[in-house]
Amino acid sequence: MRRSPQPAAPLDWIRGLDLHCLRHSYITHLIEFDYPERFVQDQVGHRYGSTTAIYTGVSPEYRKSPVDALAARTSPGLMGAIVIKKMGIAWQLRLRMAERGLYQTSDLVPLLAERGVHLSREQVFRLVTQPPQRLSMDTLAALCDILTCTPNDLIHVEAVNTQVRKSGEAGARPTPPAVRRSTIRRPDPSS
Repeated sequence: MRRSPQPAAPLDWIRGLDLHCLRHSYITHLIEFDYPERFVQDQVGHRYGSTTAIYTGVSPEYRKSPVDALAARTSPGLMGAIVIKKMGIAWQLRLRMAERGLYQTSDLVPLLAERGVHLSREQVFRLVTQPPQRLSMDTLAALCDILTCTPNDLIHVEAVNTQVRKSGEAGARPTPPAVRRSTIRRPDPSS
């Protein structure tokens, strides 16, 4: 790009604005909107990427969202959604108890005590009705012995992938960052 000695007429209305400022803004916006670095370099005619990097002063909003940009690149089909991979379990103790004719949670209390596991009725109730967050190996071994099953019969591990949308609408495309007004200041020639 050649610089003209006189600013173009439409730019005269903003004091101090020149083509270099517009070029800098153009490059910055291309980077903020995730255009490929090579594309930006070719657009502005730089031979080296390090020259283009000089112009990439990005806004604070863009700087604080590298995780969002990474998530969009790794999950391109989701456009604005972040996928969280979480492992969950299906706790099948109640089903295995029913197969053995044990229909009351209190029936397990003496059977566990015979095997050296001493739990209150309330603890056994929670063990049967809710998937446990923590389970001792002794308790698991005792349950397997009582129900004549394996740990795999009691615990079914499954991946629970959930998508968390960043926007309120289901099919919404990501919105570009808000326009931020800038003040362009030239050095004071008198100082």
